[in-house]
Parts: sequence; structure tokens; C-alpha cells
Amino acid sequence: MTIIGWLFIIGGLVATFVTSYFARIYWTLVGLAVLAVFIALFIVMLTKSAKRARDVVLPWWGRSVGLWGKLFYCERCDMVYNPGRPDEDVHVSRIHDYLVSRVEQKP
Repeated sequence: MTIIGWLFIIGGLVATFVTSYFARIYWTLVGLAVLAVFIALFIVMLTKSAKRARDVVLPWWGRSVGLWGKLFYCERCDMVYNPGRPDEDVHVSRIHDYLVSRVEQKP
């Protein structure tokens, strides 16, 4: 084999090593970039969910609990009464529907 043949073999080995080394770095960086995008989307999703909970669900829940605190239960007839509205009485099994219908804004 001649010197030129050996140079081609050595050059090919070096090129293969350098190419595979940079290819590993490239694909590692691509994978990290994709992972960073997914993490960013997850954080945005959590932030929006927390904002909705703070702005919509928690005030609605507070109004429901406030109304719940005003109600009285009669064990004898198994009914719930609102003393502020004597014409409203609700069976215990329908208390959730009553609370939802009386709180003006639903989440």
C-alpha cells in the first residue's frame, strides 16, 4: 500500500471519529432543546391553571362555602333550610344542585 492509501485510511478514520463525535453533540443538543420546549409548555400550562384557580374557582368556592354556612339542617325531615329565604327548602340529596344554582358564577 502506498503512502496516499494510508493517508486516505487515516483521513477516513479521523473523519468518521470527528463526524460521529459532532453528531452525538448535535443530537444531544437537539434533544435538550426539545426537552426545554416541553418543560416550557408544561410551566405555561401550570401557570394558566393556577391563574384560573385563583381568579375563577376559588371565589366561586368561597361563595358556595359562605352560602353553605348559612344553611340549617333538619334531621327529622332530612331537609336543608335557608333562614334568609324561608320559602326555599331542599332535600339533602339535592344540596349540591341547590348550591350551584344559587351561586351566580360557575367555574
